[in-house]
Amino acid sequence: RTFRWEPPQEPVALREQDPQRAEARLPSGLLLRVERNDDSQVFAMHVLLRPRSASEPAGKEGIASFLHRLMARGTAASDAAAFAMRLGRLGASVKTDDDPAVPYDDDYTTQEFSFVRLEAPADAWREAVALVAEMLRCPRLAAAEVEATREEMLDLQARRATSSRHRAVEAAARALAPGHPLTRPILGTPESVRSITADDLASFHREYVTGRRMIVTAVSPASPAEVLEAIASALGDLPAGPDPPQVEPPPVTPPAPGERRAGALGEQATIVMGYVFDAPEKDRMALGVGGAMLSDALTFELRQKRGLAYAMGASIAPWGGRMRLLVTMGTRRENVDEAIAGLRDGIASFVPGDDDAVRRAATAIRGRLLMRRLTRVQQAYAAGVEAMEGRAAGDDLERLAALLALDAATVREAMHKHVRAASCLVVVE
Repeated sequence: RTFRWEPPQEPVALREQDPQRAEARLPSGLLLRVERNDDSQVFAMHVLLRPRSASEPAGKEGIASFLHRLMARGTAASDAAAFAMRLGRLGASVKTDDDPAVPYDDDYTTQEFSFVRLEAPADAWREAVALVAEMLRCPRLAAAEVEATREEMLDLQARRATSSRHRAVEAAARALAPGHPLTRPILGTPESVRSITADDLASFHREYVTGRRMIVTAVSPASPAEVLEAIASALGDLPAGPDPPQVEPPPVTPPAPGERRAGALGEQATIVMGYVFDAPEKDRMALGVGGAMLSDALTFELRQKRGLAYAMGASIAPWGGRMRLLVTMGTRRENVDEAIAGLRDGIASFVPGDDDAVRRAATAIRGRLLMRRLTRVQQAYAAGVEAMEGRAAGDDLERLAALLALDAATVREAMHKHVRAASCLVVVE
């Protein structure tokens, strides 16, 4: 089969362009956003495909991860060794899924979308665009690569199954939103992964790697208009594909959802508490800061003072269009009941501190998020998420600035309105 890339038949319509930013929607539905940043001589490109889990056929859970892992193993034109050499010559790095060798790497892995990320020297940006386009358009589906990827995924599943934290978080998600795409295992199940064939992958690729599902963002010191035109030329003739499935938000958790405990706990157990709720946009930033302060308070009381936890964390964050309180705690089996009581008491009695305490928490969150944006590829990732959520380019930075305007009264009101210990589902694994 011969692949010939041509510019889209219709001209690319640029939207209110300026020297620092370019945006276009191609006839296929593919959305492009390109930004200029002269801080470093690095080109970064991020491809976002959505929805991820909701697009997977029944019984083929994990096929999106399967396909993306194959993309990193070569293309129809280059086997794994040749592909690695091409990356090396460019001085480029590419990432298509969670890397189990990198701690906390799965922070960016979600059922909502899959991704391809590339970084390369800025003077090789045109070659980098062509390489990403080749990965997307014609991944290598050779039998040997398919089987190697299958074994890799089965091994990752087996390793994750030994983690009580992983089992508990997944069990809590399933209990909070039964059957929802957000609860489907990203790596699939042993049965689903064993059932996936090369033909299944080719069929899924034809429907999934299409214009309506794709958002491409790039950040570099190159001209945004030139980068946009190059990406449009490389990907503009992808088919629009079928309409993506519509994903409803997860359900609001009913009152008093109860407790679910595994039949046989190991020496070390994980407790997950949480619930899903609605909150207006004006409360969400305050809830995020309040969640971080709650995490610090629970950690101090239950881990540092009482020694009940070896791992502890809490957050209040968006989940599929709604908000979710999620508390995780690792403890010894004999401490589980005392730990659950301590968590309930800690959530029920929590009150945010004064303005200075809120300012410190907000500043810490802002600092962590700004640190994440230091790399060029993270800037491209953030631009992609902004576009997926229908937000204007640069909205993330405006939100980071707004964090510093929060005061204790605003956080206290949001937490009092939405956070209740009695609303928590409890899962113990």
